[in-house]
Amino acid sequence: MTKAQAALHDETNYNLVYSDVQARLRIEFPYDETSEDYYDYLKKLGTMVVNSPECRQISDSFLSK
Repeated sequence: MTKAQAALHDETNYNLVYSDVQARLRIEFPYDETSEDYYDYLKKLGTMVVNSPECRQISDSFLSK
């Protein structure tokens, strides 16, 4: 699985899409320092990014091959 993940990042534009989705989600869901821990915010943000339709489309199609 580690080799598959490395190939996903090397052979597709996953890193670019991941960065774009993360930037968009940071705008849509900004960190609220008064009500949440930053570590929890990053975990939530990371989960939203990898489950986004854009990232899922790339990873699902790549890993199915």
